[in-house]
Amino acid sequence: MRRIPIQTPVLVAVMLLSLALQATADPGRGFAESLINLSHLDHLYFDRNRDGEWVGMVGIYAEAPDYGLVGDEDEGFACVDDCARALQVYLRHHELTGSGRSWRRAVQLTRFLLGMEDDDGRFFNFVWKDMTVNRDGPTSRPEIGWWSARAIRALGEIHSRLVATAPLLAMRISGVMWRAARGLQRGPILDEQLEGTGSTRLPRRSLVIAAIYLDGFTRYLRHGRDENVRRVARGLARSLLASTRLNRMAEPAGAIRPMSGSRIWHGWGSHVGEGLVAGFDLTGDEAFLAEARRIAIEFDAFRLAAGLPGLYRPAIDHSEQIAYGISTRVSYLAALYRRGGEPFLAGLAGLHASWLFGNNRADEAVYDRDTGRCFDGVTRGIVNRNSGAESTIEALLALLDLASIRESHSWLSARRVEFAAGTGESKPGILATFEKSDGSRWDLTADPADGSCSLTPRAPRY
Repeated sequence: MRRIPIQTPVLVAVMLLSLALQATADPGRGFAESLINLSHLDHLYFDRNRDGEWVGMVGIYAEAPDYGLVGDEDEGFACVDDCARALQVYLRHHELTGSGRSWRRAVQLTRFLLGMEDDDGRFFNFVWKDMTVNRDGPTSRPEIGWWSARAIRALGEIHSRLVATAPLLAMRISGVMWRAARGLQRGPILDEQLEGTGSTRLPRRSLVIAAIYLDGFTRYLRHGRDENVRRVARGLARSLLASTRLNRMAEPAGAIRPMSGSRIWHGWGSHVGEGLVAGFDLTGDEAFLAEARRIAIEFDAFRLAAGLPGLYRPAIDHSEQIAYGISTRVSYLAALYRRGGEPFLAGLAGLHASWLFGNNRADEAVYDRDTGRCFDGVTRGIVNRNSGAESTIEALLALLDLASIRESHSWLSARRVEFAAGTGESKPGILATFEKSDGSRWDLTADPADGSCSLTPRAPRY
């Protein structure tokens, strides 16, 4: 085992937070009050009267040291891609804390998203500073892709909350869902049937985009009753499960290709696990959870031990780490834990989030709970201190996912202190050792052959 020196102090604030959370009857609310700070996201947020309707948006970039809002001359000043995720932050914060301000901003962001639809379930992405739509840019044109999928996911999540409070908005969302489902029946995200998969279509261009759509449809169908949307979602779920099995990578072992045929795995946009959990929620088929659990043991445990590399080419590439590459893993691991209760899943989710608090290549916190900023990543061991919308939003989403999971909280201050030589290979045994802020050391073990994974304490040293 290789040993890594521990820097001091080791996040005393997080240690105190853990103690405070153990003493409160509502760990989620206590977590939110102690650690989740929306100040920087509020700084990025603005609203405008657009065509007689007040809508909310978030600026895309904020640069150090003053963190003034910065647009992109070629793309725009705000985008659906970020606003959809900001909607989810504000909505989940409202649900956790009861904040009326967060609810109002979630509704205003909903209005913005609805106004960006191209009348066919696809969305334009960017607006310029004068609120006109960027209709021609390659990262803004309406397509079945990232920003359209994220809009569907966010609108699907807020829909049930609007039925009683803003029924006209809820009806508009139902129309979007119907049109998006119809578009997916003939869109480029789907390919020809593969014989023997039991699926009508398979994700062709991007498994992760398919997973985001499935997540959005599933959230909508918890209250929505459109049978066409349900039929498309079920077909997409079967396709995603079959395609996940077909796209397992040999190196890194256990990972899923983000796109069919890809030889590179990257953390950002890695939503397949979330899609598999959504497939279970939609169908009740335990095979979805089994596949997601397999990924956690065969890949995520080994990636944690390797120091959370952002890329495999297929060799490990530590050059860049960003919050977007962390939050998607936290999300699906937390969701798996909520559906099965296996302790190691809460531990893996918390350890992924510990990247925000210094368990990273820079050995420095990238999330500042005093300002609510999440910096724009770690590049070759150096923190990029800009703090744009995506980084801050993804950090907040990760923390919101963990808020109600008390078993994950003590892992936020953990550090990797030892790791096995050759980590990254799918070999059973002790993969790494992590030290918590109380000085206790825990061994991460995993064996893909028997499907076991655990975090076990070492005997105290005297």
